[in-house]
Amino acid sequence: MSGVELERRRIRHQEEVEKAEKKVQEAERKVERAKKEVQEAERKVERAKKEVQEAKKEVEKAEKEVKEAKASGRTKESEARSSWCEKLLAKKLKFGAADQLLATVGATWDYCGKEVLRESMQIPIQKLHEQKGKNSDKQLHPLFIAFAGPGQGKSRLLTEFPGLVEQCLQNVSERQKLKFSKQTTSFMISCENGLSPGDWATVELNAQRFVACRMLWQLRNANKEAFREVGAPTDFAEFRIQCPADLTPSPVLKSVLRDELNHSTVVIGVDGMQGLPGFTDRSDAAGKDLPFYQVMQEVCRLVNQMEGPFVVACVAALQNVKSGLAGSPQARVFLELPRVTAVTRNKQPVLPGHRLKDLLIEDMGGHGRALECLLEALMEMPNAAATALVGAVMRQLRQKYPDAIQLEPEADLKELLRAAVSGRWISSRDTVGNLDPEKVELIRVKFKDGDPSQCLYRIDLPYIWLHLMLSLSKFSDDLQPWNLFESEPTWQQWEEFNARFRVLRASAFEDGQVVDIADLHRGAVIQPDSLKSTKVINRHLQFAKSGHQLFSRSSCCGNPKARTNLPKGLGMHQCVVEMTNQSLTVTLTDKRVLVVNAAGAPAADAFLMLEEVGAGGNNHTISECLQCKKGESRLEVEIELDKACDKADILVLLPTTTKTVPHSGGRRLIFVSEAQYQEYFGFYAGRAFYQTRAAKP
Repeated sequence: MSGVELERRRIRHQEEVEKAEKKVQEAERKVERAKKEVQEAERKVERAKKEVQEAKKEVEKAEKEVKEAKASGRTKESEARSSWCEKLLAKKLKFGAADQLLATVGATWDYCGKEVLRESMQIPIQKLHEQKGKNSDKQLHPLFIAFAGPGQGKSRLLTEFPGLVEQCLQNVSERQKLKFSKQTTSFMISCENGLSPGDWATVELNAQRFVACRMLWQLRNANKEAFREVGAPTDFAEFRIQCPADLTPSPVLKSVLRDELNHSTVVIGVDGMQGLPGFTDRSDAAGKDLPFYQVMQEVCRLVNQMEGPFVVACVAALQNVKSGLAGSPQARVFLELPRVTAVTRNKQPVLPGHRLKDLLIEDMGGHGRALECLLEALMEMPNAAATALVGAVMRQLRQKYPDAIQLEPEADLKELLRAAVSGRWISSRDTVGNLDPEKVELIRVKFKDGDPSQCLYRIDLPYIWLHLMLSLSKFSDDLQPWNLFESEPTWQQWEEFNARFRVLRASAFEDGQVVDIADLHRGAVIQPDSLKSTKVINRHLQFAKSGHQLFSRSSCCGNPKARTNLPKGLGMHQCVVEMTNQSLTVTLTDKRVLVVNAAGAPAADAFLMLEEVGAGGNNHTISECLQCKKGESRLEVEIELDKACDKADILVLLPTTTKTVPHSGGRRLIFVSEAQYQEYFGFYAGRAFYQTRAAKP
């Protein structure tokens, strides 16, 4: 390559470098201009932000001025409208009783279970009385609680509560000097019957006002002239709106009690608390900021306060409140609502005469609303058959409690029945099938030791509920309602009754489940004590009858005679029975059949074979022998044991009259007489009690 060509290339390269440098310089200038533009934009943004902030401040200032103006106007309007309240509270007001919480026909019946309730209240009220004025420790100031299902007596309890408190104070006065009056001044605050809670934020405003407003409203009928003079509204909705926002129970109490304030006893009851917002959220931490919990706290404040009056309070609602007070330090006493066992007024019978009246009362399971339906049915058709009366009661209950019979699927209903018959403890966290028994109408739950905080309960079903369910669902024969004994019951019916109940009790546990004798025969007297924890393998049973006299002892159970040749075609422990309308040969060692013996057999009236669980897997077969004693027939346990049982067998003795519990001499005995019927038979107890009035055999 020539020198000239090289020079040209060098010049071109130099030109390209210069062009590139110019481009770089131009780019740098652009970058610099862009930076300046960004900085200018940022300065504009900052100025805009300041302008926005200043504008916001102006808006907030204007809104505040508007709000203050409105508040001032509302305050003046409120002061003008509620001036009557201040004038009213300045007067000496007469005390006036609350409107009736219960307006049904049963409201005037004698109150059943009063003595038991008073006993459960006595010690807490004495404790409350002793601690009043000494301190405000919540653990020393109990709150009474009565939460249960519909128609079980919550409103009636609150109606009777002041009288029960007075009786407890009378008992206290017999042991120590009373600091407060034995006569109570009672305020019954209802969340129902026209006094339901309004919108909390705009109408009720706060818990103190909620309570005080209803306390003051209660006084209106006893102070009509005073209310009229000050211009108090006569409509509760308007009355509530016009009550001052800062109204509290204190001035209401002072207006009635005056100089006696510090020596008075005040009873406060709150009914229908399930109507308060926050009831369903009561177990959540956030629930403490909602009205349900706030009203509860206000009632507790009145109970706990150091200064007078002496306040005793009870709250009631439709469902269980255990989670509502979970985590609360407030002492609480859960009152178990009593069953209605006798329908009387001034100790005189209320129900018209009917030969099955007592049985029908028992069928209602102590459920007040069901008994009211029974009264109406008896008044309308006093001479009707029991089945017709029960049908009339069921029709009324279906109308009053339509949700009580909407249970699907059938498997859930069966699980509920099994739980009730077995008497097993159910955790509040569990369901029975897909059902929450605490929310099923017409049944009640009975908490362990009467304390819902233990979260364990049993189901208590009224027999009428079973009627309702089985009238809608198809069940096996063993679960169908038993006869109402339209004719005078016979000896054989008493035997069959107990045999069928034993079949039902077996169905309440799982087939093949290992069960303690104490659970299988819950409610019975069991001797010796070691028998209670004896375990057997439960089997679902079929009911059968024998036309022949058979032995019941385990060594020859099911055979016509001991130590003789067996009938042709039958093996050991085999017999011919009537079962499901067929004549069948059964093997009792299969442990699947309960046999009712033929009359006059020198053995038990009914029997079955059980597998007893032995140590180290050494199980063995025993007999369970049912012996039914009717009327005043003589009861000699040793003779009955020798007649029916081998040494390891179990005798179940079932007399129809109240008998002194016999001693078994160390042999295995299960004893069920009248004193045990309610606990043993549960919702079938009415049938057992009816047998006690039957003719002697």
